[in-house]
Amino acid sequence: MRFCLAILCLTLSFANFSLASASSVESVISQAKNLSDKQQGIANLQTYLTEQKLTAREQVQLLQAIASLFADESSLKDAIATLKQAKEISITHDFKKSAAEISKLIGIYSYFKGEHQQALDAYQFSLNYYVDVDIPIKQAHLYNNIGLVYDSMGKPLFTLEVYEKASKIYHEHGSEEDQIDIRFNIAGLYLSLKGYRKSIEILEEVVLVRTKLKNYYGLAQAHNHLGLAYKNIGEYKLSEQYTLKALDYFTEHGHDSDAAIELNSLASLNNELSKPALAKRYAMRSIELSDAEGFEDLKAYGLAQLAKAHFQLGEIELASIAITESDLIGKSLNHDKILHQNLIVHTLIETSKLNTKQAFATLYKYQNEQNVLEGKNLSEAFLKLESQQLNQKISQLKQQTELLALQAEEEKTQQNFIVVITIFTLVIIFLFYRRNKARLYHEQLESKVKDRTKELEIVAQQLKIASKVKSQFLANMSHEIRTPLTSILGQSEAIVLGEVEADNLSEEVKIIHKNSQHLLQLVNDILDLSKIEAGKLELNPEMVKLGTITDELVNMFNYRAKQKGLKFTIQNQLDSPFYFYADSLRLTQVLINFCSNAIKFTEQGDVTLTISKRDDNLVFSVKDTGIGMNTKQVKQVFDCFTQADSSVNRRFGGTGLGLFLSSNIADLMKADIEVESSLGEGSTFSFILPLKSLNQLSSVDADECPDTFNTDNLTFTGKILIVDDHSDILRLIKHLLQKLGLNVIASNNAKDAVSLAVKEQPQVILLDIQMPEIGGVETLAMLREQGCNQPTYALTANAMAHEVKSYLAQGFAGYLQKPINRANFITMLKQHFEVIESEQLAKAKNNEGQVDFSDLITTFKSNLTQDKVKLETYINELDYQNLEIEVHKIAGAAGMFGFAELSKRAIELESLLKSKSYTSFDNASEKFIAEITAVVV
Repeated sequence: MRFCLAILCLTLSFANFSLASASSVESVISQAKNLSDKQQGIANLQTYLTEQKLTAREQVQLLQAIASLFADESSLKDAIATLKQAKEISITHDFKKSAAEISKLIGIYSYFKGEHQQALDAYQFSLNYYVDVDIPIKQAHLYNNIGLVYDSMGKPLFTLEVYEKASKIYHEHGSEEDQIDIRFNIAGLYLSLKGYRKSIEILEEVVLVRTKLKNYYGLAQAHNHLGLAYKNIGEYKLSEQYTLKALDYFTEHGHDSDAAIELNSLASLNNELSKPALAKRYAMRSIELSDAEGFEDLKAYGLAQLAKAHFQLGEIELASIAITESDLIGKSLNHDKILHQNLIVHTLIETSKLNTKQAFATLYKYQNEQNVLEGKNLSEAFLKLESQQLNQKISQLKQQTELLALQAEEEKTQQNFIVVITIFTLVIIFLFYRRNKARLYHEQLESKVKDRTKELEIVAQQLKIASKVKSQFLANMSHEIRTPLTSILGQSEAIVLGEVEADNLSEEVKIIHKNSQHLLQLVNDILDLSKIEAGKLELNPEMVKLGTITDELVNMFNYRAKQKGLKFTIQNQLDSPFYFYADSLRLTQVLINFCSNAIKFTEQGDVTLTISKRDDNLVFSVKDTGIGMNTKQVKQVFDCFTQADSSVNRRFGGTGLGLFLSSNIADLMKADIEVESSLGEGSTFSFILPLKSLNQLSSVDADECPDTFNTDNLTFTGKILIVDDHSDILRLIKHLLQKLGLNVIASNNAKDAVSLAVKEQPQVILLDIQMPEIGGVETLAMLREQGCNQPTYALTANAMAHEVKSYLAQGFAGYLQKPINRANFITMLKQHFEVIESEQLAKAKNNEGQVDFSDLITTFKSNLTQDKVKLETYINELDYQNLEIEVHKIAGAAGMFGFAELSKRAIELESLLKSKSYTSFDNASEKFIAEITAVVV
């Protein structure tokens, strides 16, 4: 009896020890996963693994947890190595299920890393186990994953085979989500097989189902595929919209491999649209992200797009280096698809180097491989897909017939006869369809080969033209740059050597200054040209005083005209002062080009700028008595690098960029340019600017804008709600509005703001765009749902033209930029609030004097001291997400409190964080912290 009790006690003790041990391991894993520093969590688990005596299952459990943390840190190589250790232990101790599950994880991580063969081997090991234990749904999941790998490797027949197996199992055992997942993968296969419209049809079904299921990651994947499909049928705007949607989601949720794919797609799209500068930028971001996360195949695709961009930009050697590196990765991964797609880039590079023989050899290799892919794999895969769908229909028809037979036995003979006839008919139709499909496809293939040959001939012709234009441009630029440089170097050398008399020194410096200004203008023109080609030239409209522009033109051109013996005059037919809404910098740039050309090409007489109104347009006309142009020359005058003829270039100089840039600026401003000219009599260039421009964001009439916004005798009555998460900005704006007499309600978060808006019913709402948790756009939607339809203005530091258009599209009445422009603020208030003016009020305001913000500035600096500690922590820990939020707050607040340099540094750092360009992060963050120190000291 005592012996039995002893055995029982020992057994219970061992059980308790096992439970305690298991509980201890789970506790350690839980603590490690809850750490914000994942690297520390990994180190803690590795220490526990080596120092504790653990069972084999506990070792496997810990290794899986370590691998999971490595994956969270995007260290896929380390995650795979750790899982292989866990798999080896599982195999040794005959933990078959554990080994299968771990092997599947190895397959997933290897697939994302681009190591396709390793992924296939791992998936096959796992599949063998689930076949042995007969769990169909697990088999289907693995067939699905294997199909994705084969599709990435460019092997459509293998892909189709495993998708057929997965589809059959999902049809019998899968959920709605499983069934739509395989439909999505089949849509991807249609993409690979160039069945783009069929792919779009399936993807639209996928979008509906995944939206219903709230599978937002899957929805983003469908948007990616739609972007690719629309690109290949020439619907470029739709392609860009869907791709950017997918990129926004993947970037926001940290799906780096998917983000790299979208960046590569955007690079490909812009290469196809002949926007190489933009394509280059996207490709480099894709390569940077792929390289950092170890996605080798994505890096290879990014390098191929980078090579294409380099080629279009004339950077042939850089293109050659990029495509060679892509080839090396393709060979190391045994990736036929990458190597095949790179051949066409090699062809173009060899052609540009005049290696004609090698270029044709590469082209023939590409065509042969393409014929094999499209002639065999493509036709067989399409027919097999169609056959599969037909067989499913026949199977469904059989099932329906059997069901009817159970219900009515007496009709069985007739129904079976109908089924036989139907099946026989379908088979005959299918055989006819298959033969006809193959014949049509081969005809299409021959047509495609001819079309591609023509395309290559066109590309070759375009290369010749591009080379000629480039040579012409370089010749012009060489002359234009060397001319002022020669003067600058010659004059400065004479001064340095003491060859210039002291009395003449001022004149020599003026010559250097004049030539330096000319050189600066050349550089500015080239930079603007680059911005236009990259689609980055944007407008910054504001309220403009016409007199400011005319004064600048008078100061600039009076002296130039006098030097040539000409008379330069401005005839302003408008009331003075006159205000209107436009980008003054770009408008002035156009007028400078017009006036500069007029003086340059006029030997005697006068140049006159006339400013008038025509309907709802402002008209700026520059008339000269110069050399003039014929009809042909007028048609060419706005072409890039073009002047009237070569003799004009030799006689007057110039790059031919000025009018080309002016034309592009006119397009951006929704303006028109008219030209009237007669050879030998002179020219008139007119710039017609709509007063009510599409970029105008307020309803203020230009004629009604006063000379200054004098608010000394101005007070409003009414209620206004301000929402901003930055307490200093909130206090500042509240202080300003209260001084203007308004009843101000303030909130620092979206939820409270909605409640206050419903309760208080303010006349106007000012809403910060970028707030944590719930942003301004989402808050506006919440307000509208609660029936708050008051005018709502976006209060933001993000005021680029495309951002502003986005705010208006979302339903905002307008925007107010940070730091606050008092004039714009008053203009907005006048639209919505009643103005009260009286002598008593004016006297009170005069006695009060200027609004004192010193206490608010002191509070801002005090808060900034506290923020500095938090910012330095984020920088040291490379916590980019939280850092971006805090930097954005300071970017807006610093400018409002008069710390312009700090605002500038914050905007620079925020821009880097938004674009995920971390190469210059250390330098930008150091300057930012240094400026904070300078402010708070």
